[in-house]
Amino acid sequence: MNQLFVAFRRSFSRYLRQAHSYLNALRFGFVFVRARWFRMPQKVNVAGKSIPLQYPPDHGVSSDFLACCIRNDYGLRQRLSSVRTILDIGANVGFFSIAARSSYPQATIHAYEPNPRVLAFLERV
Repeated sequence: MNQLFVAFRRSFSRYLRQAHSYLNALRFGFVFVRARWFRMPQKVNVAGKSIPLQYPPDHGVSSDFLACCIRNDYGLRQRLSSVRTILDIGANVGFFSIAARSSYPQATIHAYEPNPRVLAFLERV
């Protein structure tokens, strides 16, 4: 009986994560089904604005986007009460900042990136 409960809990947890991922994608204005079928969107909807996404053609870009915007790996959907300032140190191309703006539209966001190769992409966000 215990093994059945563990299997059920594992399956339920997986389905719950999938449902959250699907809803997060809808919040950003596109449909997400599975990570293996994922293609980067051309734009996202954030705080009532459509933001075009520009990024270098690196393999890690889509996994960074999935972590920040779809899977909520950084816990931005926790809905802390009075967030006024957000620091994004090592912002890369700005996916965390985009997700932060979506969760906290009134906050001031400071994004810093020392790599000049990706800084141009961050400045466009």
